Amino acid sequence: MAPLMQVLGRNVLLFLVILPNPEVQSDPMVCYLFLVWSSVEVFRYPFYMAGVIDYSSEVLTWLRYTVWIPLYPLGFFSEAIVIFLSIPFYDDTGKFSLSLPNQYNISFYFPYWLYAHIAIIVCLAPSLISHMWRQRQRRFRPKKPRTFHVKLN
Repeated sequence: MAPLMQVLGRNVLLFLVILPNPEVQSDPMVCYLFLVWSSVEVFRYPFYMAGVIDYSSEVLTWLRYTVWIPLYPLGFFSEAIVIFLSIPFYDDTGKFSLSLPNQYNISFYFPYWLYAHIAIIVCLAPSLISHMWRQRQRRFRPKKPRTFHVKLN
């Protein structure tokens, strides 16, 4: 579930917030956001590729399960900032908003959805961070020695 939330969140941000908004595209915060996203992947994908060829590296494993610690909070923060910076554009242009009257008889105000998305990030970030922390703990948990029990009758 956590990877799905991450992919959906990134795609929504990229395709619905950043790409349609020329004003926010030139903001340095977007560059910073892409840098944070990419930095996480620089260690994740080599770790997975090494696993495919049955290669194990303690350094790569440590990086994969540690680099996210500063980068995930920075990513959540920068995602929220980019969304917040884009709200005036969507408010002024009405892009992706639907006002009444229309044939569907519904209204949708995209800036409200963007505010809700920021709230979703704030609410779900701790669960994603705790998921990653549990994965890290599981990976670096001391191995218990195997004991064999022989049953004598």
